[in-house]
Order: sequence, then structure tokens, then C-alpha cells
Amino acid sequence: MRKRGILIGAMGLIIILLMAGCGASSEPATVTVPDGAKAGDLTPLTPCEYQPYGSQEKYDAECGTLTVPENRAKADSRLIALPVMRVRATGGSPTEPIFFLEGGPGLSNMGPRPPAFGLANHDFVMVGYRGVDGSVVLDCPEVERARTGVGDDLLSPESRANFAGAWAQCAARLQAAGVDLDGYTIPEVVADLEAARAGLGYERVNLGSLSYGTRIAQIYAYLHPDRIHRSAMMGVNPPGHFVWEPDTIDAQLEYYAQLCAQDAECSARTPDLAETMRHVAHNLPERWLFIPIDPGKVKVATTRPECPHK
Repeated sequence: MRKRGILIGAMGLIIILLMAGCGASSEPATVTVPDGAKAGDLTPLTPCEYQPYGSQEKYDAECGTLTVPENRAKADSRLIALPVMRVRATGGSPTEPIFFLEGGPGLSNMGPRPPAFGLANHDFVMVGYRGVDGSVVLDCPEVERARTGVGDDLLSPESRANFAGAWAQCAARLQAAGVDLDGYTIPEVVADLEAARAGLGYERVNLGSLSYGTRIAQIYAYLHPDRIHRSAMMGVNPPGHFVWEPDTIDAQLEYYAQLCAQDAECSARTPDLAETMRHVAHNLPERWLFIPIDPGKVKVATTRPECPHK
């Protein structure tokens, strides 16, 4: 009998990603396309304030609005607006700026705001993500409602059908409102960053990226290698690796099980850690104390074993 891998199911992963994707932002758009603006225009930066998330420290910053096409593949595409914020370097001889790229996908690139690192030698720049921070927000309340599931199982056929229908409803509503969904891609985000770089007058930039932002950084470097000085990635997620590999995860869990077997306290609780995890995943309790347990939601948020087969 060959044990299949412990993996994030494709549906589970999609749900996790999309929980932070379309519909992630419920805030109204805070920027608009300036009168008379053309594609690539960046308004003169004006004084604003930057306060990192969870910090009492505040920085003097500069804020402006970048105007870009919604879909650069179409000559008659409408224009959308994105916020831009820059914190100036504190040193007297700054080098290449740091462009920050938040994770997600679907999280704001303007907040919760990270610490403005590298200010001694670098300007710190944030450019809003299209579809999240700009004049067009891809808000999907239909998906927010559907992600609670149907009945007692988020991964039941009924829940999955309802979830798929919610996405179709949201897409149809956005398109009826004039949104060109084909314009909301990573290469378009990269083009926005390039427009901001040029508008701010930088020859090259450093990229500081996190999770989904590392994918943007990789594609940025691929499309515009001469514009990247250095790229620091945290929680790297390259294209093609959103879904974890079953065999790799199995091997990791077997390794943890071996470590557990060598530890007196751990081995006293289970003779086989990996098999215990598989058993629990297939035999989830209906409730914990007075709280009901939805097995689909548990499996969405954790790795899980597939049924073994010969």
C-alpha cells in the first residue's frame, strides 16, 4: 500500500487564496483619476504621514496618484488611479530606493503597513495594487457569503458549487459595471511599478517582497532585469508552486515522525506521528467542547492526507 501525499487540496488552496483575493477589501476607493490625466502621469507628491502597523512611530512621507490604463493590451482602455507613497531616506547620500511588495494575493500594498526599513540609505516606496488600493476595487461580497459553506461542510459538493457560482456572479456584476477583468494580472502590476519608478525618477530599484509579492518581484526581474538592483524575498512563492507536492510533504512528515520517535516525551504520546495525523484528519470530531467543527474548514486551513491506495 502506498500512502498518498499529505497536501493542501486544490480546492482548499484556492479558497485560502481567494479569501484574501477578490473581495478582500471592503474599503471604498480612496483615489480617483485626476482631471486631464494621461496614462503614466504621476501627480506632484504632497506631504502625508506614514505610520507602520502596530507602531507609535510616524514618518513624514509624500503621497501622490498614479494614472495607468486598466488594460494595456487595449488601446481604448479606460484609465484607473493608484496611490503612491514615498518615505525619504534619512541619510545624505541615498542609493537605489526600496519598493515594497506585500503578500496576498488580494492584500493591500498600502497597509497594514510594514516598517519602513532601510531608510538610512534608501527611499521607501509603496505603490498601490490595482484591484485593491486604487480607483477600482474588486470587491466580491458574494464570495464572502459563500465561503461560510453550505450545511456543515465547506468542501461538500454543494458548498463548492455555491462557491463557484458566487465567483461567476461577482465576475458578471463587475463586468456589467464596466470593469475589464483581463487587466488585473501580475504583469499589469509590474507595469504599474515601472510607471511609478519612471515617474519618481529612479533609474533602478531594490525590491523587498513577501509571499505573493515575491512572485511579482520575480516577474518584475524577468521583464525588466536592467531596472532591478537587488531583490530580497521573504516567504518565496515562485510561479508553479502554489500547490504543495504530495510526495515532498509526505517525506517531511515522515522525517518529523522519526524525530518524534527519538524524543521520549513525543514518542510517549504517539508511536507514529505521521500516522496519527492521518488518522485524525480522517476522523475529525463533530465538535470541540460546545463549538461545532466543520471538517471542510479544517481541511482548508491545514494540510491533510488523501486516502491511501494500492
